[in-house]
Amino acid sequence: MKRSRNIRRLTVAILLFIAGVVTVQVYQAGVRYGERLGRENYFERVVMAIYEVEGADRAAVPFGIGSVKCDGYADCKRVAYNTVKNNWSRWEAAGRPGSFTEFLAKRYCPHRWAWWARALEGRLQ
Repeated sequence: MKRSRNIRRLTVAILLFIAGVVTVQVYQAGVRYGERLGRENYFERVVMAIYEVEGADRAAVPFGIGSVKCDGYADCKRVAYNTVKNNWSRWEAAGRPGSFTEFLAKRYCPHRWAWWARALEGRLQ
């Protein structure tokens, strides 16, 4: 009798532990998914701010893309998005030195990066 009660308690403890581990893993996956969605939304906002900083409709090439050949708005937007996304990864790998907009500006517009970073930050607010 006492042994079967101990086995039941052990079984319940194991099941509660497994449920706790599963709950934590589901929560962490949800957080990672939410961070990714938040980051993708931020990237989209940065890309549209770049479009404005680079002259919007008045620009000779949408998004100021000069180093890679792109045809039209959609193609240039994709190039700009990938540039933002890749530079985010580089910024994180470098230990997040300074603000992301400054980090991006030094690569996207190196000759006028300080002005460009301020203009970008102003449009992101």
